[in-house]
Amino acid sequence: MNGTKILETDRFIISETGGRRVGYEKPGPVLDDNSRLYVGVIGGDVPGDTANALGKYGADNILKNFKRAGIKINLGGGIQGCPSTFTDPLVVKGIIEFCRGIGVEPFVCEADMRGFVIDDAMLKRRGEMWDVMQETGAEFVNLSEGGVTFHCIGLERSIPFPMKLLDPETAIISAAVPKDHWECGLSLCQKNMYGAISERRKALYHRVWARIDKAVAAAARICRPDLAVLGGRFAGSGGGPHFCVPGKWRRIIVGACANRVDALMADAYNYPYSNRTEVLRVGREV
Repeated sequence: MNGTKILETDRFIISETGGRRVGYEKPGPVLDDNSRLYVGVIGGDVPGDTANALGKYGADNILKNFKRAGIKINLGGGIQGCPSTFTDPLVVKGIIEFCRGIGVEPFVCEADMRGFVIDDAMLKRRGEMWDVMQETGAEFVNLSEGGVTFHCIGLERSIPFPMKLLDPETAIISAAVPKDHWECGLSLCQKNMYGAISERRKALYHRVWARIDKAVAAAARICRPDLAVLGGRFAGSGGGPHFCVPGKWRRIIVGACANRVDALMADAYNYPYSNRTEVLRVGREV
């Protein structure tokens, strides 16, 4: 590693040379196989039921160790008019209210994707998400700004991740909608972190067979969620990730281990989850 070390955690080291920041993944375990989960029902008060689920899980015991919380949503990967393709805005509102209730300042975040720049115009096109941002006054952060070039274990190509989510004083909350995905099988809380990659041209990680699986795994390891929140009013099935048929779900799964949250949802989809997730168990080549 060259340059001056500016940050080291249990997962990575970041150095800086001439204003350019480079990250190196460290090997180590990433799963908590004994982590418990909470499954709640979403009724008529979606924000209230979301906050209630977080409270029953004990999310305050996790988040109170941080100054702020980045709520990573899926916005760029959705299609307008199809609510099962992006994060439920009312779930986001509930997370914002919960964080503020325990003294942790939240911000909502997403990175640019394909031809989409995630800005106020995009939030307005998503309608309900814009309304939530206006009602709560929460800050929105574009994760395509301030990227750190990372060398990840098992990947031959570097990936840029946002410094905003690498700050040890910032908790990462992966707030995702459950949906199927024609390349990855399912798009859940870990795949949601793939959307945090600062590079807009995310097709770079699709062009070589199996690279996307490893890129998703790397994103979930480097930007590892401290809290995973999966669900809402809808779940998507068929034609995902962009043209999912919306089905009424009205459930929410909360957990500190995104892998376990995703595994439970995979059971609901009857998807052979373990066959596709061994890459998440390391820092080593799989």
